[in-house]
Amino acid sequence: MNQNSSPQQQISIGQALGIAGLAGTIFIATKAAERFHMGIQDAIIAITISVGVIGAASMGAMMIFKRKPKKAKSSGAEIVLAKAIHQEWWKADQALPIGMQDFRHILVTGTTGSGKSTFIRRFIEQILSKKKNFLYIDFKGERDDLDQIGKICKEQGGSDPLQVFDISNSEKCITFNPLTVFESVEETVGFISSVFFDENSNEYYQSEAERFLRHSINLLDAASETRTFESIQKIYYESTARSSLLKASKKSAGLIVADYETFFTKEFEALSPRDRSERYSGLMSILAAFNSNELKRIFSPEGESELKLANIFEAKRNLIIRVPGEVFGDLSARIVKAFIKIIPVLLVKRREERNRNEYCLLFDEGCSYMDETMIEILKKAGSANVKMLITRMCDADFQAKDPSFLGRMLSSFNLFVCFQTMDPDTRDTLARISMTIQDTKATSRWSQGADTGEASVRDVQRFRIHPSDFGTLKTGECFMIAPTLNLYQKVRVLPPESTRVTA
Repeated sequence: MNQNSSPQQQISIGQALGIAGLAGTIFIATKAAERFHMGIQDAIIAITISVGVIGAASMGAMMIFKRKPKKAKSSGAEIVLAKAIHQEWWKADQALPIGMQDFRHILVTGTTGSGKSTFIRRFIEQILSKKKNFLYIDFKGERDDLDQIGKICKEQGGSDPLQVFDISNSEKCITFNPLTVFESVEETVGFISSVFFDENSNEYYQSEAERFLRHSINLLDAASETRTFESIQKIYYESTARSSLLKASKKSAGLIVADYETFFTKEFEALSPRDRSERYSGLMSILAAFNSNELKRIFSPEGESELKLANIFEAKRNLIIRVPGEVFGDLSARIVKAFIKIIPVLLVKRREERNRNEYCLLFDEGCSYMDETMIEILKKAGSANVKMLITRMCDADFQAKDPSFLGRMLSSFNLFVCFQTMDPDTRDTLARISMTIQDTKATSRWSQGADTGEASVRDVQRFRIHPSDFGTLKTGECFMIAPTLNLYQKVRVLPPESTRVTA
């Protein structure tokens, strides 16, 4: 892995040869002029020719013997995401390999159009080439990005086709039944409740909604019926549906009076329509949204769910989940929340697996729905052999929750990919991540426009990467910062091979 050199650079072998060669040339040329009684003009010509020859030789030596940036010891597969940009004009840009074991999680920062999407596509192409799988959740991306990733996946091959859950195209979107992700009724109720309600919800109505969901799911299971949002709606609105399910459930329950039977035949039946509406209106309004004409086919499928998140890791399948916020407004936010809430549970189960293949989770603009669950995911992913990549625009994305959230999020990453950002606070944060180094500063004293000759040199601390440097990056350029790997390198992101135009 490449890294920047310190301000007190050592003289390279090539530079030393050049200096020594120049001094030797002048000395030899002068002696030759004296020896052969040459005139001053001839001496100058001789020196010029000699300097040119030795200069060319020393330049060649610098190219051969130049000190190459150190490469960090890495284990496992290496991916190449960018080329290092060197300040020295004679150095060619070099590929920057990164070991998959060298980074834990990656945070990508940058404004719109700075190069984040290209970086993501390159990252996906590289991990696929190493036989790794990924789950990519896109909250705001363009449709073209999705098509490009699909092309990359097709060219990289694989035993299973890429699965795409794109809610912006409801007619072609694969089906997903949230009620069948977990077999456990309690896990399912807790999951659905976390999606439907938040910290501002009324505790009583949330508790009553959970009771209704629990009894409804138990009733459907006992009657050997598929759990769907549509079925739960029917249980609420249709007495004939409830009676039919209760009758079917008797075959498995026998003479035992189950809790769900008591609930529906006594408590629920005793409620007036007005009381039912008051107690369950919040739950029913959300269910109605999921059962709308556009979404019913997706979230209440008649057959088996096409999207099987419960075994996404062990199935070694690549999956894209695209939920643009502008499509269904608040409902889109709930759908995103559903996927995010599932992941920590899946990570816990993954930790129990043996022979876990390395897996990658990518959240593009994940900060749009940032909460404590993301901290939980980052912590659990590391111990489950799952790498994470999250993109953001600025510090404000992490500060919406509370002031301490930014620090806790940043501490979860060990590789920072920093594209152009014009936000002053974000630039300061990135500069602090690059840390400071010791340097020297010379000052001189002037009086009435003239140098007095008084000067001083003192040790100072300066940022490795100055905050203003993050604002001058061109599209596709970024700084890769990994303090634990001693990496502070300006790079140019490489586009995916599949999207390059060949002449």
